Amino acid sequence: MKRKKLFLITMLLLALAAAGTVRADESTAEAVTVPEAEHPGEAAEDADRTSAEQQGGEDAADAQEPAGEGLILRIVTYDTKLIELVDSYVPGYEAVDATHGRFVSEDGETEVIWTVIPDPDVLYQNYLDEVLYSNSGYLPDDRIDLFAADAGFVRKYAVLEKDVTLPLTQLGITEEELSEQFPYTVDLARDGDGTPRGISYETRAGVMMYRRSIAETVFGSVRHEVVQTFFENPDALLTAAEELGGYDIMLAATAEELYPVYDSMRTTPWVTDRTVSIDPALERWARDCRRMIDEGQMTAGENGGGAWQKGLKGSKSVFCYFGPESFIEEETYAEEEKSVAASGGWACADGPAAFYEGGTWLMAANGTDNPTLDALIMRTLCCNTDVMRAMAHSGVTVNNVAVLSGLSADTEASSAVLGGQNIYGLLIDQARALSAGTAGPYDGVCKRYFTSAMADYFNNKMTYEEAADVFGTLMKSRFSEFKFERGTE
Repeated sequence: MKRKKLFLITMLLLALAAAGTVRADESTAEAVTVPEAEHPGEAAEDADRTSAEQQGGEDAADAQEPAGEGLILRIVTYDTKLIELVDSYVPGYEAVDATHGRFVSEDGETEVIWTVIPDPDVLYQNYLDEVLYSNSGYLPDDRIDLFAADAGFVRKYAVLEKDVTLPLTQLGITEEELSEQFPYTVDLARDGDGTPRGISYETRAGVMMYRRSIAETVFGSVRHEVVQTFFENPDALLTAAEELGGYDIMLAATAEELYPVYDSMRTTPWVTDRTVSIDPALERWARDCRRMIDEGQMTAGENGGGAWQKGLKGSKSVFCYFGPESFIEEETYAEEEKSVAASGGWACADGPAAFYEGGTWLMAANGTDNPTLDALIMRTLCCNTDVMRAMAHSGVTVNNVAVLSGLSADTEASSAVLGGQNIYGLLIDQARALSAGTAGPYDGVCKRYFTSAMADYFNNKMTYEEAADVFGTLMKSRFSEFKFERGTE
């Protein structure tokens, strides 16, 4: 999400903060170190160890194994969206409070405990790394059962650290059940053997959202088919930026806006054989953006910052933004009377390349003692067409071709923000064009370090080469076994 939102912080974070263990240094990606005593189940293991030894050395975990599935389902996520979806759509679930619920059936009741850590880049992954490796060793009802992963690190737990997750096949979920999902979402969660280890309920395929009045003035039309002809590729985008500059209009508010577009054009992974390299597409992103910043066609600021907000609110002339449907509907200040969105002043086209921005995958933790409930949540939110149709009507861009195809033909599925335009056809085309080919387990941290390093280049404090070397240094500091090759354009 581009606008900062307040998320629920669970007792886990409060405990960590009280213990003085929460530490996040974005410049080095060093983050929280979870003390061993904070691991789920460890205190229980300590408490039971003496009792188990008194019973002839019986293993504590075996002594606590419940009949059938577990009595407690533990789910870890980085925002509250998954909680809301489970509460709204998964049969048998009842919310108790913000971080607790239960599944009730004829066979009994299973308590649900949610842990929300609202920092997917650092704190969340550090917590998962600490607990998932030992998950099978905890008491059954103290184990993590299900967790969420986003696009920046789903490959990490599907490929690099695949031993901490279960293949979907072990939950009984087949490839046939994934047939309506967009292939890139399935492929991003495949392990090295091609077996899916995660499943997504949404597509975050993106589009170029442009301002109608500016399109009419500069490009002679508001129709997306016409506007698209001026933005077919990066070369065309630079030409369009010059034309807009002639009217004292910025192409985009920030360089960050264009990152996912250029990132989607990578032809090589960030890391190959422990060597970090910068793909020519991302070097071009940096150089193109610096050129446009120097020409006044965008700023070196951040998404969510002043220029970014002013362009959406109409107090600054910004032509376009890039993002998924949720950005368009939730983050364009449509509730503010003077914003561009409030008057339906935006429209959408494909843009220079198909891209996606984010996404959520559900993954079952190795050691889960609730595989049936794990599968129920996954199937309901990610495979049930009727449920996904209802989710779509509540604002989720669901990962279901049939549902989105139906919406593309629905005259009532148009967007007020977009002046009545229905963009589901565009979203389907974009999602179908996407590939997981160059995605890797280090994408999230590479993006964070690379964009951070390039900020000094954009602000004219370093040359591109110097900023690239800073990126390399950050990566080698984080991963001592890595080498860095800057490359040339």
